[in-house]
Amino acid sequence: MAATRDNNFKNPNTNAKDKTKTPKRNPRATLSYYSHQLINGTQKNIIFFWGYRTHAIVTKEGICLVEKTLPNNITDAEAAYSLIRALKRRFKFKKGAIFIADKAYDVRDLYNFIVEKMKSNPMS
Repeated sequence: MAATRDNNFKNPNTNAKDKTKTPKRNPRATLSYYSHQLINGTQKNIIFFWGYRTHAIVTKEGICLVEKTLPNNITDAEAAYSLIRALKRRFKFKKGAIFIADKAYDVRDLYNFIVEKMKSNPMS
């Protein structure tokens, strides 16, 4: 969450719905949501907030190799392109590397990018 009064649930003037009214204190933050959270024993489906998301590529042991903090409105699949390119620049992985991801990355264009450009193997 970005440091802004618009993320304070106690503030009666919060803006958690209108994407065109960006927070004055943090104008690069974008509006997004958490979904299916358990708060005080009650399940809440959607909580909107202004801020950013951190995306990362980790090893099977859980070691972070590359991370980027991007606006909320960037999808996981869109962030994956720049993360994989950064990984290739830093570690120069060989052909046949295996990428395992969850369903947020299950996009045909991303599969093609991994296979054709990176000469690697996608798995989900």
